[in-house]
Formats: sequence, structure tokens, C-alpha cells
Amino acid sequence: MTIQLVDQTSDADSNAVLAPFYDSRLIAPEKKPFLVDLHRSFGPFLAIKGTEQFILDACSQIASLGLGFNSSVYFGCAQHRESWTGDWQTDNVTNIREAYSGLLIRQIHQGMDKPYRVQFCSSGAESIEIALGACFDAAPAKARKVLAFEGSFHGRMMVALSATWNPKKREPFAWEGYESVFVPYPAMDDDDIHGPEMPAGWIDRWAKASEVGARHTLVPTAQEDSLLNREVATLMAIDQYLKAGEIFAILIEPMQCEGGDRYSSARFHQALINLADSYEVPLVYDEIQTGLRLGKTFFWHQQFGLKDCIDHPVSPAIVVSAKKAQVGFVLSRLPLKYKERFCPASLFRGYAVASTLDQFDENIDELEIKIRKGLDRLVGVHGQFIHRPRGQGMAFAFDFHDEQHLADFVAARFRHGLLFYSAGSHTARFRLNLAFGDEELQLLWQQLDQCLTEVTRKNHESGSAATALELTPRIDPRKIYDLHAKMAHQKSGAQPLSEDDIRSFITENVETSVNVVFLDKTNYADYRARIIQIQSEVYEPARQTPPEEFDLLFKDDDPIDACAILVLQDERIVGMGLCGPLHKFQQERGVTSDPFFDAPNIFYMVDLTIEKAFRGAGLGRTLKSAIAMLAKSKGVTAIHGRNRDRMARGMWAINLGNGSYEIQHLKHDYPDDEKHRDCIYYRSPLQWKEDRSKRSKEFLPLGRPGSELPEQFVSRNMPALTNKLCLSNFVTHEFLDDLNTVSRTLPESLRHVYTASSLSEAVDKVSKAIWVHRAPRTRLLTVTGSYFGETSFLTRSLSGVGRPYFDTLRLPKLNLVSALESAFQIDDWLAFYLDLNLPELDDDIIAETIRCCRSAGVPVVVNETGPLFGTEGQYTRRFADQVDLLPDAGVAWLGGQMALTYTNNDLFSDKPLMLISTWDGDAYALARYAEAMRQQEAREPQNVPSQHQSI
Repeated sequence: MTIQLVDQTSDADSNAVLAPFYDSRLIAPEKKPFLVDLHRSFGPFLAIKGTEQFILDACSQIASLGLGFNSSVYFGCAQHRESWTGDWQTDNVTNIREAYSGLLIRQIHQGMDKPYRVQFCSSGAESIEIALGACFDAAPAKARKVLAFEGSFHGRMMVALSATWNPKKREPFAWEGYESVFVPYPAMDDDDIHGPEMPAGWIDRWAKASEVGARHTLVPTAQEDSLLNREVATLMAIDQYLKAGEIFAILIEPMQCEGGDRYSSARFHQALINLADSYEVPLVYDEIQTGLRLGKTFFWHQQFGLKDCIDHPVSPAIVVSAKKAQVGFVLSRLPLKYKERFCPASLFRGYAVASTLDQFDENIDELEIKIRKGLDRLVGVHGQFIHRPRGQGMAFAFDFHDEQHLADFVAARFRHGLLFYSAGSHTARFRLNLAFGDEELQLLWQQLDQCLTEVTRKNHESGSAATALELTPRIDPRKIYDLHAKMAHQKSGAQPLSEDDIRSFITENVETSVNVVFLDKTNYADYRARIIQIQSEVYEPARQTPPEEFDLLFKDDDPIDACAILVLQDERIVGMGLCGPLHKFQQERGVTSDPFFDAPNIFYMVDLTIEKAFRGAGLGRTLKSAIAMLAKSKGVTAIHGRNRDRMARGMWAINLGNGSYEIQHLKHDYPDDEKHRDCIYYRSPLQWKEDRSKRSKEFLPLGRPGSELPEQFVSRNMPALTNKLCLSNFVTHEFLDDLNTVSRTLPESLRHVYTASSLSEAVDKVSKAIWVHRAPRTRLLTVTGSYFGETSFLTRSLSGVGRPYFDTLRLPKLNLVSALESAFQIDDWLAFYLDLNLPELDDDIIAETIRCCRSAGVPVVVNETGPLFGTEGQYTRRFADQVDLLPDAGVAWLGGQMALTYTNNDLFSDKPLMLISTWDGDAYALARYAEAMRQQEAREPQNVPSQHQSI
């Protein structure tokens, strides 16, 4: 296909769609001026709605898409019922959560003897606030400050933002008494983190100074490098802060991203962790962007080789990450006491991405080599204007000598079909992904060269024509969508496919002419020799299936039919898949210890083999899906199997894309001398099961057993389900439609909306929106028993969870209005936070409460979070239909990774980029909520909320 890049800075049609949303102040005018077509996007190419043009996304949705757009791996989340329904308290979700946490713990332990625990959440900033909360709960009462670094960025929730250096982002929301302290970040000029070695005798001098409490006297000698001088100055400043006893956590990025892609040395981090440990102050590594193999290791800090004073490996107290993880997560050696909540679809997708990036580490290393060569050439050509090329793994950056050139460079990016971002004052930063092959890299360097030529030499003709590239997608997105829609409908209870249907499915999805044979007892002998031959040609001996196992599938006395498909070309087997009852393969390692061994109707994947010439053409994916559909037609509920670690990474990616997940990790399982001998023992569910005993509150009636998912809903929303779009930058037409659908349930005066990834993030956003008008007031008012979430310092203070951080007065439910009147004798309240789910608060009390606050001039923020549907599928009414008694603002969690913050016109700030977060929620979670509303409207039109009723 021909890829044509955009050649203008905005799109008129997209702007026309966005304009009414901006003009009505429904949303702030901060989206990029292109609406996205996710269905047609692929690899690094972001398709523009209503055009044939693409943007080459060289930042991978701000490092969120580790595999590019529409990677087949992402579609594994579509194969789980909970992704569609949002039900997150099921056994299946628990199993995948354990697979994900097990993978993360294996990655971080790396021989460490101190155990980690994992908590998942909805965003990177939320993971920071959970991590810092764990540190705060464990700290002495005097310790109330975070120590962070100049140039840092840790997200936009209240305490995370206070630890963010950029004054433009931090200072508008800086609450007096809740500031962090900052020390210089000793940034290197290059990216050789192991280059600067520790001077001879330095460790001994440090140890001796420490023994007498005189670290502050330690000054490098004149012979030691300038970087060491800066590192020591920073360490001494940290030492003084820690000595004062007011620091409850040290928060640092192992490589500062938004600060300007600033690298720091291994020796500095080595000293830092030992300094922190000597004061017993937790060191928290913020790997929100650098985690999951952005650099040379799964977690960036692992490159530093951290050790204690006796040369034993040490690790930080806490590591947090998000971005490519698709959810936020906290890896902690401190207790994690807060309620865990996450979006199951994002968790499933994140697990598949993390596992894939772990398996394809060698590919990332190869990509880094190619990036370095191209980057060096680029800087060589434009060295008069750019310098300091640096990069590791899938990240690279360079600096401009002239700050204005950087601004011009960013402004011109869309004219050259590119997406990238500035960082700091002089840096252009890039985040690639595994979809960047040689052709995509060549195009990237070509467009960067043109863009640099234009902005540095004022040659505007260099970007006058759109760039077209003939490129064959590795995977046609349309086929992937059709395949997974078909599989999802099968799992949701659709009529099973016949063998003729499956044969057609295979031939339609293989580009060359092939024949399909279904093996059984009558024809197995005819193909036995060819089956053994392809095994010997494709696999090393340790992975070849013994012929006796194939024979076992087709025993004459076996009453249970195997599922086996051969794909032939000119009578030669080019692909085959065979599975049979699990209990027949107890000789295979992992089968007898399988936690599902005694469950009925489970098959074992004996073999899936693809001839080398047919790999990468989709045959493996197609055949695996066909086997699953054939097994489903025979009543099989799941297929289990084995995957060799790394050496079978392509097949593991296929399995992940079909919804498989690890249930056992077998160390050193393969009996040979290869480097990678571990085994991933996996489960691939084939049937959706509803567990009503563990139904989540936000469960919505989509995809129930016995009924198919609405086909139109699946086709419309699978792109948003499988691709994590950064809503702070780009939105789709469908997202805007859904936002309009949901927002019309709000009173008209409150239809000014910010989207968020969680309830806590929504509460943070509404509080900051009010702060702009109510500064310097910082005290919070609420009612005992209220719940506003617990994954941020602000919401924990409001909900009464853990050690209080923000000054919060919790009023009794009894005689609430009198208590409010007494509190209002002082004018120091930011807002009154009212949880409408408190059963003791009837409409009359709510009305009196709002009148009282209005008289005192204190804004009222309501929490309307609760189940959308009652047990009979009716709307739950939670707020009086009285226009004159509306709150000033509100929050509502819609389930999954989506919440709304809404305000009246006076409190709404439409200044761009003031209240954004990277993800700003999840488009699919919003779509699911809107669909549930539409379905309910169709069933019960009399229950449709009026324009003055809340969500």
C-alpha cells in the first residue's frame, strides 16, 4: 500500500468537528488538530480520519505504544469477556493479574533477596502517589516532604506535581506548606552512564567521612572530573536534607525524560542508594516512561548495577511504571495498604506488551544500533545547529544550540508528517517501538533531515510536497480486526463454526494458495512421515515433539477426538496445529503441576509448527485461531501449552494475541546447552464464563453468556479497546460522540468536562480547577464516611484512608448543616466534598447542605460514582432534579480507566494543557459506558435522565 504523510499543520475537517466542543466549552481546546482513524493505523503510522494520509509517530503516543499501532499482540485483550464488560473481580482477571505481577517480580528481583509486592492502578501519576503514600505511612511524623530533582517530571496529581520541577506546570498549583524540596540533577553530556569511573580511593574517603558524620567536608580533588564535582555537590545537599529528618522519600527518574532526556551516571546512583539506605529513607525510582525496556534493561535502573558497601546487589525501595505497561503499577518492598482497582482490558493488554518486550529484547538491541547510526549521520549533516546525540534502546534525543530553532522544529513537524516532542529548553526527544523496521527508519531520517533543513536554513520549499512511500504492512489491520471479531463472537456464545467455515477462514487469511486437511484416525497415517519431517526441519532437538505424542492423539481406542489441522502446499506441510486432552500428556513437564489439571474439557497444545518460508505472513496466527475455533466447536473450554522462552518468541506473541497468559514459569526446563532454557506454560481460554458471585459494581450488560456481543459495538470499538491513545493529544470521532452522549446527562450549566483515568485523578483535577479561583485556601471539608478514592494523597485525606496529609475536616452526618455553619466561621476552605452515595443523606439534607455552602461562598463538589445499573437494570437516581440547587462541580467514575470531572462555567478553565494528564482516561471505557446508556434508553425510555439530572 502507499503511505502518504500529512504535509500541513492542521486538518480543516478535524477542526470543524472539534470547534463546537471548544465553542461550548465542553472541553478545553488542547487536542492536536487531527482526528485519528485507529482502524487504519498500523505500526508507527497514525491514520488521519477522512483522509488517505498518515503521521509517522516517532514518540509512540508518548512512549505508550511499545509495539506500534494495531499490533496483533494487543488484540489478546479482545479475547477476554472482562475487557468488554469491565468486570474485574473474576477468576480469569485474577489469573492474568498474577501472570503480570509474576513477570514484573521476576524482572526486578534479579537475585535480590528482599521481596517485592505489586499494586496496579490507572495511571503513572497515580502510581507515584501510591508509592509516595507507602513511604509517608512508614515515615516518622516529622517527615512530610519529598526530595526530588531539578528537571524532574512525575505527573500532574497534587503531590506528584509538587515534585515536578517545571515551574510553568508546578507553580500554578503550588499549595503553601505542601512543597517538595529540589536538588540539582547531575546530568551527563552524553549517554555513556558507565563511562565516568569512580576515582581511585574515592570510596574509602567517602566511608571515612561517613564514619565521623562529615560527608559535607568531602570535596573532589582538582584532578577529578567536573561531573563528579556536581554529583558530590548534589549528594552533599541530599545528605543535609536527610540529616534534618523532614524527608519521607527520595523520588528520582533514572533518566530524566521531560527534563530534556538527561542521563546520569551509574556511579551517582550507586552513591545515592547507599546514602538513602544509610538514613533509612526510601528511594523511589520513577520509571513511568523508562520502564518496560525503553533502554538496555527491562527497568532502566538495572543498568546501574547497584551494590551496597560489601558489594552485594541492592535495589530501590519502590519502582513505579506506566506508559507501555498500559496501566500504572507499583513494585514495592514497603507495605501497600490501598485498595487496588484497574481496568481489566488495559491490564490484559499491558501484560501482553510487557511479556512481548521481554521476549524481544534482542530486537530492541538491534534497533538501538540502527538508531545510533542514523542519529550520528543526522547530527553530522546538521552539526552547525544540533549536537549531543544520545540514546539507549528505543529512545533517542538531540539538542539544538538555539532554543528558537527547537520551537520552529516542533512547529514544523506536521508539515513533514512527523510526531515528536520537545523536552526541556533545547531538546527534541523521540520514542520508537518494535514496529520500526528498516523502511520506517529510513523514512524517519529522511523527514527529520527535511524538517531540520527547513527550520535552520529557512528553506520552506523543503516541506512543500507530501511524502509517499510504498510499504507493505507486516499485518493488514483489516484482517486482524475481522479475525478477532470472529473469535470474540465465538467465545461469547455464537454458533460454532463448521469445518467448512474454518477451512474458508484459513484459505482467506493466507495469501498463497493452500489446502487444508483436518486430521483424524482415518487419515493420520497418510501424513505421519511428513509431520515428523517438518518438525526436524524447523526445531532444534529439544523442541521437537516425539512422534509417540502425535500417535497418542490418534489411538484407535480413544473415544475423544483430537483437534488437528494441516496446511499444505503442493502436498508439502507448511503449517500444522494439533491438540488433545490434557490428561493424556502427563509426561510433559508442567502438566501434572498445572493448577487446572483436574478441570474438564481442557486440551493440551501438542504442536504448532510453521515452515520458515511462511513465517511472518500470518499463517501461524491464522492456524492458531483456527485450532481454537475448532476446539471450541468440540466443547473444549481452554487450550494449555508450552512455549520456550525467547527462542519461540514469535509463537509466544501469537499466543498472547489470542488471549493466552502464563500460569507457570518453569526455570531451566529445556535439557540442552542453549542460552534460554526456561519454559512459559500457558493457558488460552476458549469460552467466556460469568461469575456472578464476584460481579464488579461497574459491571455493564455487554457480552453476557448465552448472548453475542452486538456486532456493531464490537466493530466500532475494537480499535479503541486494543490501542491506547493519549487523549491529551489525539481523539477520535467516536470518542467525541461518546463524550457528547455521556455529558448530556449532566445539567446544562455543568457541561464543562475534563476526562481522567480514575476517580482519584478526577478529584485531583477538580480541586486544582477550584484552587485557581480560591487560592491560597487549602483546607478541605467533607463528611465522615465519604469515599473519594484512595490512590492519591488528596483522596486519601478526604476518604480517611491511612495517615492524613492534607488538612481535612470530616464533619458528622448527624446535624450536618449545623456543623457546616460552625465550620464556615472561618474562611479557609477550598471546597466542600459531598459523597452522594452516603445512604444517610436524603434529598432534603443535600439541598440544605448546598444552600448552606452557597451562602458561605464555598464551592460544593459532589461524587456521583456508583453503579450505573441496579439489579434490575434500572438507572440509579442519585441527585435531586432542582436547577437552583446544583453543585459547583462533580466527579463520576465510569468504570475501567475513565472518570469525568465537570464544573460550572465559572470554575472551568479552558486554558490548554492546564489540567491534562497523558492518557486523560480511556476511550473504550467511555464507549462502554455510553453504549450501556444507549441500550438502557432503548429498553426503558421512561428512565432516561432529564437534562437536569446527573450521571
